[in-house]
Parts: sequence; C-alpha cells; structure tokens
Amino acid sequence: MTNITISKAEEKDVSDIGILHYQAWYDTYKNIMCKDFLDYNTQEKLEYDAKVKVNTTYIAKANNEFCGFLYYKHLFNQIEIHELYILKEYRGLGIGTKLISHLIENQNKATDIILWVLRRNTKAISYYKGQGFLETDKIKIVKVNNSTSYYVDCYKKSL
Repeated sequence: MTNITISKAEEKDVSDIGILHYQAWYDTYKNIMCKDFLDYNTQEKLEYDAKVKVNTTYIAKANNEFCGFLYYKHLFNQIEIHELYILKEYRGLGIGTKLISHLIENQNKATDIILWVLRRNTKAISYYKGQGFLETDKIKIVKVNNSTSYYVDCYKKSL
C-alpha cells in the first residue's frame, strides 16, 4: 500500500521540486511539443522558479519519496493552479487528486479554481474533467518561435 502525504513546500524542498518539475515537464510534453518549447525549461531555471514559488507550493510524497507538487496563486476570489506535476511512475495513484483536495481544504476565500491546459495534452484534459473542471471560453495562444504556436484552454471548477 502506498502512503501518500501532502505538505506545504519548504526551502529545503526547492531542489527536489526543480528536479521533479524538469523530469515531469519533459515526460509530459516530449511527444506533443516542439524541441524549442521543451528546451525552454532547463533544470536550473525550474529550480530557481521553485525557490521563488515555494510559499504557494504543496508537495506530495509516496512512502516518503518525493513524487509531485502543485503550485498555485490566489487571484481575488479564485485560485489558479499554475503547475501540477507527478512523476510518471507515480501517476494513477490519486496523488494529483490529493494535492487538489489539499489546496481546496486549506483556502477560505476562493469560490473557483481555474487552470490552463495545453489543448494537445489530452491526458491532462481528461484528468481535469474527471476532477469536475469544465472548459470555459477563454483561450491563450503560446508562441514558441516564429513558426510554432499552441492553444491553451482555461478550465474552471466551482467550490
């Protein structure tokens, strides 16, 4: 049986978050994004980002092994999930669900949660819909280089 724990990230977790983010980023997008987009996030950049975002990050451990994280922002009466990554070998164990539930349980002002999902990331879209997120009419276009653009759709869940 896998024992999953969720906790607030601390400074000592920054390196682990950066490493995990890099691994999960590449694994998630390697077959759906161009090389320029994949190369944008280096491990060093993601470790630096983790340090800046540590105060609004939750980490997940499975049997005391660091396996995932969720980074969010409060925006007035909404929470926006910016990053939710689980290492490939830990997917399907309910870790993402526990991270989202923990986020909801530990806030008291938001009425909605929103997040943005790359339109080509069909696995993530299916997962979020299963968590009760509904697609909105908001769309972003991410330009990677002069010839490559990707659509990112907004999803929302009422609390």
